[in-house]
Amino acid sequence: MRAALLFELLIPEHWTPEQALLAADLLADLQEALWAVHGPAIAARQREYDQALAELDDEREGGFPYLDEEIPF
Repeated sequence: MRAALLFELLIPEHWTPEQALLAADLLADLQEALWAVHGPAIAARQREYDQALAELDDEREGGFPYLDEEIPF
């Protein structure tokens, strides 16, 4: 699941390549800082989510568990 899908990210056409690369580096640094602080919690939450989906899939023999409201989050 990627948060980038929640909003459109466009590089202004008037930016120089150096400015665009600087923005990309800034975003990479931000991602690294977020994962350093919240990475373990995010990974644990993703494992819980994956496990819940697998259990629902097993119960429904290949149905569409991701559309079910029984998912605990």
